[in-house]
Amino acid sequence: MSEVLSDYWTERFETSQQDDDAPLVALETLPVAPLDMQFGVHPPKTVPDEIQAALSGQTPLYAVIDAALIDGLPEILTASGLRAESLYIGDEGEEMADVAPYLVSLTHDAGLLRQLFSQSGNPLHWWDRSAAILMASDVPFDALHGHLRRLLRLRDAQGKWTIFRFWDGALLRRLFIAARATFPDPLKCFAKGEKPIISKFVLPDPKSGTVTIATPNANAPDGALQLTPEFVKAMQAYSRERFAQTLLTHCSAAFPATFGALKPDKSYQLMLDGIEQARRFNVTKRGPVTSFMEMRLNLGIGFADDPMCPWAAEILHKITPQTQMAAADALFARYAEYHRAVHGPGSTQFIAAMARAETVVEKPADQTHAAMLQAVFPEKYAYLGPDGIQAFLNAIRAQLQGHGRLDLRSTRVYILLCFFMGHRCAEDPQYGWIGDALERSWDHGTETEDSPLVRKTRVWFAAAKESAGLS
Repeated sequence: MSEVLSDYWTERFETSQQDDDAPLVALETLPVAPLDMQFGVHPPKTVPDEIQAALSGQTPLYAVIDAALIDGLPEILTASGLRAESLYIGDEGEEMADVAPYLVSLTHDAGLLRQLFSQSGNPLHWWDRSAAILMASDVPFDALHGHLRRLLRLRDAQGKWTIFRFWDGALLRRLFIAARATFPDPLKCFAKGEKPIISKFVLPDPKSGTVTIATPNANAPDGALQLTPEFVKAMQAYSRERFAQTLLTHCSAAFPATFGALKPDKSYQLMLDGIEQARRFNVTKRGPVTSFMEMRLNLGIGFADDPMCPWAAEILHKITPQTQMAAADALFARYAEYHRAVHGPGSTQFIAAMARAETVVEKPADQTHAAMLQAVFPEKYAYLGPDGIQAFLNAIRAQLQGHGRLDLRSTRVYILLCFFMGHRCAEDPQYGWIGDALERSWDHGTETEDSPLVRKTRVWFAAAKESAGLS
């Protein structure tokens, strides 16, 4: 979409249809291994085996290829001998020749088709570019070209036009996912009227190593495709998902240990949850959301209402969409102050506290919980003060009420874990073992027999100590 939708990833996406509504577009997603250089293969394949059957007999076969993602595409298309035309025509077509989407008529043995599905160091292998979608259609080239041109721009209820980049396979896939009885508009991508112009879309997704094949389950409704509220919601979901992937790439590089231990689906969900939490505090722009996510990973998923971070709640609850940039700067400044005072240069104070915490686990309960926290992490205790410590302990005690009995050592261990990793660490995907071990420790363990939480914590302390170079 154009800049009209550039901020829609910030909004919450809520589907208006019921979960049991039948989808209007059937989606089949197949795992695909892209083609390689195919040395010694004769004749060389033009598509991976996994989708050969799906494309067999689909004639004519067309592609829309994005020149903005492939250098010199117009010249490559001319040299191929295949019929190809920009979806922009006239003066606009000339101006946008190097960045326009091109409709290309393919044959099943076309070298260009092979290029779209090949992955290697060869610059003419384009699988990783996500530069094309394929279509099966039995209409003449000119009829398909005219249909696709009608999809280029969408009009909203106020009559304003915007670009619809339907040749982005990920965007089109999201739109088809949203198609239900209450939102049949995506069917208009296949046809205008009852008879489909396009019998199926083939949407490669190099990032997931899949190809999705989309076919209509119903006739297209009358009228042109428009920028309706339902359409905007689908685009919001797409934009949010795309930003979550970008954010995941950034956070994986910044927190390699955390994301190295998480499964991909958990990592991705962690990003989506963080984006949604940030939105609830009116943090919606990409830079502030990125800062918010980094703070969430450092301080725990509950940092916004953690008694150990009262400064965070103070700032976050006052943010408006207009003040979020300044608020993000203020939030980071307070976090930097907190980190200097509590963790110390190079996190030396934090590492020393972790070493002390390991020894406390083995000691008898001969001191109050507040005294234990002061002895283990005096810098953090001093930063929070007695009132802050008491607020933290009250929050943890409230968590532990009504679940059953937790023995004294397990209680001390859980308080320590929350003190180091955030008061909601048992719910934090970064520390998935805590919630599981805590659940199995209710009414188990004594001062002479360790609970699962104590045993798991010993292992974690040993790993943390090794990682810090203290073992």
